[in-house]
Amino acid sequence: MTKGTLCDTVDAGGGVQTSQSMCGPSTADVLDLHGLCDRCMGNLELVERVLDKFEQRLPEELAELEQVLRTGDAAKIALVAHRIKGNASNISAAGLQEAAAEIEDLGRAGRVAEIHVPLRNLREQWQRFVDCRARIRPAASETSGHGPALIFRTALALEAGS
Repeated sequence: MTKGTLCDTVDAGGGVQTSQSMCGPSTADVLDLHGLCDRCMGNLELVERVLDKFEQRLPEELAELEQVLRTGDAAKIALVAHRIKGNASNISAAGLQEAAAEIEDLGRAGRVAEIHVPLRNLREQWQRFVDCRARIRPAASETSGHGPALIFRTALALEAGS
């Protein structure tokens, strides 16, 4: 089982589905659930609110990054990528964080022409996050109203047992 991913959940029959069965292999870099829960001091409802806010804001930040990329302003590219990196770090999304860090480094170095491939990677990491969250939401509604808290507690208990 992958360590502490958000995609660990409970299926409708009460059985456990791992991140690999719900979101495909190698999702540990999508979200480190244990790390995020630690950051939120165990408040699972806060975890869900933080993830929702991140999911609402990142499309705007990606659009802003693409817009400043068109202007070629390396300093602004680095600034926007730094903000995305920080937000991804706050929610323990290592793949998004690393992709944004690469763009930030290229922007700081003034190597704007090289950003298109890392930007594609950032978009791919974002899509992995969105796909994972989309698979979690139906499972949450199938847990008889227990919602995200049950899913998170189950994922954390599984992690502690492994």
